[in-house]
Amino acid sequence: MGMEIGGGVITRGELAEGANGLYGQVGHITLVPDGQLCACGNRGCWETVGSIPGILRRWSAGDSIDEFFHAVRQEDPSALQCLEVTLRDLESALTTLFNAYDPEIIVLGGRLYPYLDMYMEEIRARVKERIYFFVRNRLTIEPATFGSSQNAIGAVALVFERLLTAPLQMLATESATGE
Repeated sequence: MGMEIGGGVITRGELAEGANGLYGQVGHITLVPDGQLCACGNRGCWETVGSIPGILRRWSAGDSIDEFFHAVRQEDPSALQCLEVTLRDLESALTTLFNAYDPEIIVLGGRLYPYLDMYMEEIRARVKERIYFFVRNRLTIEPATFGSSQNAIGAVALVFERLLTAPLQMLATESATGE
């Protein structure tokens, strides 16, 4: 969660890709029917309201996420209202993801996460209220452990995994491109 909202789904230890490589595009689930047009072509995607640009667009009283959360700490009414909507959207998205994928764990991270960390107990409780009662105690929502390096670590892991499973194909690809 940051300038955009992305995600991935790991199943049986492997990254699921889907037929078009789009599996896990969690930022593009619809939260606001007839909402703002998203770059993906859909309207009202989570990314249009829950990413840093989406939050700042809704708040419209500052230019940075630092300013926004400073206003929240100062109990600015417009910032608090925007935060409440942002948290509600996050809870809706997490509930949808849980119901769609039935994951063992949901891992949250990115540039926006450190600001939301103080709200995680509330978020967990609200999401648990909205899912099947018989799995509420099994819901796990945790922070990513790589901090701001998580995207780089994920990319390196994918390359390393490919190198381990298909080293000759990877070398042939690199040789064919002249790199």
